[in-house]
Amino acid sequence: SNSATTPGATPLFVIASTTAGTATTTLFSVSNTGNATIAGTGTFGTGVGITTGSLIVSSGNVTASGLLQASLVQAPTYSNLTLNGGANGGGNGQSVLINGTAGGGANSNGGNIVLTPGANTGSGTPGNIQLLSGNVGIGTTTPDTNLSIYSATRPSLEFSLGAANGNWTEGIDTGNGNSFEIASSTVLGTNPRFVINGAGNVGIGTTTPAATLGVAGNI
Repeated sequence: SNSATTPGATPLFVIASTTAGTATTTLFSVSNTGNATIAGTGTFGTGVGITTGSLIVSSGNVTASGLLQASLVQAPTYSNLTLNGGANGGGNGQSVLINGTAGGGANSNGGNIVLTPGANTGSGTPGNIQLLSGNVGIGTTTPDTNLSIYSATRPSLEFSLGAANGNWTEGIDTGNGNSFEIASSTVLGTNPRFVINGAGNVGIGTTTPAATLGVAGNI
């Protein structure tokens, strides 16, 4: 243990492998600023069933209020940050929750969740964000298909080239009888170009097709 005035880069607590009583390789250390580092090729674990990896928790929670970072010095196929739900206990599997921080004051924004694949070098390709199985839900915890988007007001999907180059949005226009709509804008209901209403009527240039096909303009 060092004094409270020890510089932040100086470890306050160290676990190291030794040779003849002399520390040779630092395996775990805590700095004066409270940062914990797991180094080397060893494993730091709690619980049972420890196998491989730098940090393994077999039961309980891992909570990081600051930066939780995993980096890899070696070059295997995958990097070494893995988040798994708990054991299923013979029932349903456990979920993995990643939550942004709520705003702390009046009119404060909530924290974002950002996933950034690794950048490429030379002729390599950038890394991907891959969902290998299951369905994805945005605004819903019970997605029915590969991608389910829910909103009580105009659930939609936008395709954008930037404000100067145009945007297209498609989805359900709750302001027009829950019709399916494609609009040349960032929001449904503005510049609608194509509509299918609940009766199956198709509108081009009109949001209220009265027949199977309604066209406003020349054909």
